[in-house]
Amino acid sequence: MQIVIGGLGKVGTALCHELSHEGHDVTALDVNENVLTKAIEREDIRTITGSITSIDLQLEANMPSCDVFIAATSSDEVNITAAMIASKLGAKHTVARVRDTEYGAHMAFMRESLGISYLINPEFEAARYLAEMLQFPAVYAMERFVNGNVTMMEAELAEDSDLIGKDLVHFRQSYPSLLVTAVAREDEIHIPGGHFVLQSHDRIQVTGQMDDLRQLYNQFTKAKKRYMKILIIGGGRIAHYLLQFLAKSHLEITLIEKNPKRANHLAGEFPHISVLVGDGTDHELLDETDLNSFDILLNLTGMDEENIMISLHAAAQGVARTVTKVTRVGMLPLLASFDLQTILTPHRIAGEGLMRYIRARGHSNESDIEAVYHLMSNRLEAVEFTAPKEARSLYISLKDLELKPGILIGLIYRKGQIIFPKGADVLKARDRVIVISKEMALKNLDDILA
Repeated sequence: MQIVIGGLGKVGTALCHELSHEGHDVTALDVNENVLTKAIEREDIRTITGSITSIDLQLEANMPSCDVFIAATSSDEVNITAAMIASKLGAKHTVARVRDTEYGAHMAFMRESLGISYLINPEFEAARYLAEMLQFPAVYAMERFVNGNVTMMEAELAEDSDLIGKDLVHFRQSYPSLLVTAVAREDEIHIPGGHFVLQSHDRIQVTGQMDDLRQLYNQFTKAKKRYMKILIIGGGRIAHYLLQFLAKSHLEITLIEKNPKRANHLAGEFPHISVLVGDGTDHELLDETDLNSFDILLNLTGMDEENIMISLHAAAQGVARTVTKVTRVGMLPLLASFDLQTILTPHRIAGEGLMRYIRARGHSNESDIEAVYHLMSNRLEAVEFTAPKEARSLYISLKDLELKPGILIGLIYRKGQIIFPKGADVLKARDRVIVISKEMALKNLDDILA
């Protein structure tokens, strides 16, 4: 596909990387020549310097034959204008990154009247992710596959869990409709076999349908008590969207915001929560709030370092769960050694949603990927493929397939049926296949083969 990306901020840069590595023909536009120069050094893309709202620039980018145009600058108005122009010039699909809540409320109008196909809002998507996660407070991460039909959930086994000391053969006997696809134990990630024995404090990644996962979730001791007290540090857009999602919940929420004007606005709009004016990094203030009485702490300030510091302090004070917002992807490998339970990266969540949208519009000749998810603190990938009819891995029993190390075929979705594959099963054309991988470099389904 021919894809034009306007604006190489965090979202645009991440999309450039993903799309170019999938074999798409990518052109990047930005007013900053230095940003484009760095992009060329990293990716196989074409770049043009200038304003993305320039008609001449868009014509130079060959917009009339463009399959997808993505406007991802820091300005909502620039993105909307550029997407409108691209649509008028003939781009098949146009995407605009927006952050203002007003635009999201008028999506139908913008699509029908302005020609914008899709709006992407990283803060909104991050808040929706958090709201869903809070329905299952013991869960560290949760992703949905195959158009929402399959869910992957990550949670920690409690010390008195009935599963402690049992191998995965026993697990499948107890939960035949679920599959443990990965286990994090101390500093190692395991792709477990049937004889893998579960231990206390293992973080297990389980796949299945939501109704079946609910049954397993209720077996976790930590999950028997629903979290009732939440402390939010930072009253920015993510917090605002999240409070809207939680408006009808029965959670006890306290929010700390250092900007008095912003704090007063949130207190007025959400009278059911307690808003404190202050610096969330101030340990004395945190102690005054009785920090260890909270069940979950959400660190959502605009400073990665502050969020990390607060989470580490909260964990030391006995807070059961912490969520740490980190915007700089380059920091993620450095954080692997820290005991950060859930890391929230808004532009990655939004980018993965947009990648699913693009793949739904059509595949490149070099990629069968439907979706990619980063799991286990970004040390593992789950890749959803649609099996092409020419794949070499089809119609061969799985026990006879020679797979690369660190690869697990976690699930097959075939005509509405979920299949947890056994050795005698085969992959068929048009199957949706979920592959768990340590390699993080899979582009085609046949890349699983040794």
